[in-house]
Amino acid sequence: MSSNLLLDRPWHTFVDGRTTEGGGAPLPVENPYTETSFATIARTTVEDVDRAIVAARRAFNDGPWARVSRADRSLLLHRMADALDARRDLLAEVHIAETGMYRMMSDTFGVGMPLQWWHDYADLAGQAWDHDLPPSVMDVGLGVQRFAGRVFNEPAGVVAAIAPFNFPFFVATHKVAAALAAGCTVVLKLSELTPLTCSIIGEAAAEADLPAGVFNYVVGEAEVGQRLVEHPGVDVVSFTGSTTVGKAIGAVAGGAAKKMVLELGGKSAAIVCDDADLDAATPVLLGQFSHAGQGCALSTRLIVHESIADDVIARLTTLLPFLSPGDPALPTTTHAPQITSAARTRILGMIDAARNAGANLVAGGNAIASEPSGHWVEPTLFDHCPVDADIAQEEVFGPVLVVHRFRTDEEAVRVANNSRYGLWGMTFTRDTDRGVAIARQVRTGSMGINGTSLNFHAPFGGVKDSGVGREFGEYGVREFFEPKSVSWLVP
Repeated sequence: MSSNLLLDRPWHTFVDGRTTEGGGAPLPVENPYTETSFATIARTTVEDVDRAIVAARRAFNDGPWARVSRADRSLLLHRMADALDARRDLLAEVHIAETGMYRMMSDTFGVGMPLQWWHDYADLAGQAWDHDLPPSVMDVGLGVQRFAGRVFNEPAGVVAAIAPFNFPFFVATHKVAAALAAGCTVVLKLSELTPLTCSIIGEAAAEADLPAGVFNYVVGEAEVGQRLVEHPGVDVVSFTGSTTVGKAIGAVAGGAAKKMVLELGGKSAAIVCDDADLDAATPVLLGQFSHAGQGCALSTRLIVHESIADDVIARLTTLLPFLSPGDPALPTTTHAPQITSAARTRILGMIDAARNAGANLVAGGNAIASEPSGHWVEPTLFDHCPVDADIAQEEVFGPVLVVHRFRTDEEAVRVANNSRYGLWGMTFTRDTDRGVAIARQVRTGSMGINGTSLNFHAPFGGVKDSGVGREFGEYGVREFFEPKSVSWLVP
């Protein structure tokens, strides 16, 4: 079946156990490659958001979800994962159509890995999370008293999960599946630019007989997200997106004493030492152009030892033509369009400003005119970039890498830490001990040595302006618990 036939279907939100039509105006969804609308979904109104939150609150307070046995919750989530996997072809096609992510990447990072992670979170739902406390001894004038105790990890409540356009199903999986595994109920909102892929989660929830109100899906612009954050019926806000929006959300949610998980922007550094294996490192560095640079964890600052910098630049420049623009649905395409024309205009403006700031443009720097349609920007590489230039300090969210040169490891760490962000990073060296020593000094949430490992069981999240809290695996599930200690006097 062709992708056009797969996508020629109605699209719905999901509230209180049923697919539903939002009460707002139709929201057209544009394909970033064709620049045409290929589907519509009704916007959710603020009143619809309130209904979804009330349903989630009722399901948490009065329904079985928070009190169901872990074994039964695991079974239900596995059924939901199976229902999603049965829709793999549909997920793949709509994900490419609305994000513009090329098939090679979409089939793995965009859809394939998240489908497996739903099963992994279902396994975690069945895990024993409570634990005994070490015994305590107290003497407060009543004689020696001995206490035993236990920590019960209880579901935190209703979760507002807000995910961005770039990896909608990937990000939503780590929010929704983790929260459900903890026993929370969820109201999910995606970017209005990419609202379709995650609507399929609602269909899977219905097929799996998930209790009504446990999972809800709403669609809309900023006012929908604002209502989710400020609503008194929401206990936890989990947001992935820009630092500017994340801080605004944090101010509102923090003022209401809500728990928060904020995964925000990044300007990660890849430190390439003088002993690096450049044959192995260069393809990884080229991978930082993935999805047209629309990834918060991409290492868009290359900090390269001065003795090998010319070699690294030459290798990257040689490989850049292999990043091929084209129809993202084709397996031969290896470069993606930007999500909107406004994004392309903003990125090209930042590139022009970098030229004026003294950065040496080595490759790219322009819009791509060879394609008949699409919001294209050439893969762009700057050398000798001033460390404090905007292009080196601000998140571009486009296919732009900047190169800084260093002489000593201490200098490399200093340049890497000269950033308000701290989400990700990499070090390339043949000496693992040296790589670990550098990684320990860089202020960031995660570091890879000689590559990037996307490990479900490793915590993902940032420091500084890259956010608070952690996602992925066990660490992500724990964010949706409230630990309660219960102690008792031992006779």
